[in-house]
Amino acid sequence: MTDRQYALNARFVTQSLTGIQRYCYELTMRLQNARLLAPSPALEAYEGVQARVNVTGGYLGGHPWEQFVLPLAISRRQALFSPAGCGPLAHVNQVLTIHDLAPLENPEWYSRGFALWYSHLVPTLARRVRCIVTVSEFCKQRIVELLRVDERKVTVAWEGASSTFPPAPPMKCKRHSTASGFKSHTSCSLVRCQGGRIYLGFCWHGVESSIS
Repeated sequence: MTDRQYALNARFVTQSLTGIQRYCYELTMRLQNARLLAPSPALEAYEGVQARVNVTGGYLGGHPWEQFVLPLAISRRQALFSPAGCGPLAHVNQVLTIHDLAPLENPEWYSRGFALWYSHLVPTLARRVRCIVTVSEFCKQRIVELLRVDERKVTVAWEGASSTFPPAPPMKCKRHSTASGFKSHTSCSLVRCQGGRIYLGFCWHGVESSIS
């Protein structure tokens, strides 16, 4: 990232620390130049970013805050990163992480209201934002096919492991089998911020596992 500060949609800090929220939290701790915006203070589980959270929005929370308050809290020219799979339709200069399209492919797994909301919002959002980050080549292909976006707009940034699982030395990390029957290798995706736009900005070593 460059010196230019960008905004980060931190609504996730008001939610329980589970799968997607863990991705957002770990990534946010490493994006030191981001200005974190949330509808309320961060929960205790997010102690690593609590001091950086800027609360804005008064009485609104959740999706209403994200759609109506967040866009007003930043300028139209400022880049916004939304790591949790959703963001404001009104802000075009935005990088959106889409983790999967399960609500579109398997709507029966979700409440009728959520599946309906997702089916209307996310396809439109994906076509409006400046670029999309996703977590695998498979997810990228599904995004291109189902949401009808240009594949050049979608970048894959593999999810990484926490410091509890440090990577092996480069010479040994190309590919290896483990006792549990998994194979893994390191991967790196570069994201850069230039001219006020986030063009895909995260660089880290991730570990991809696949059943051998």
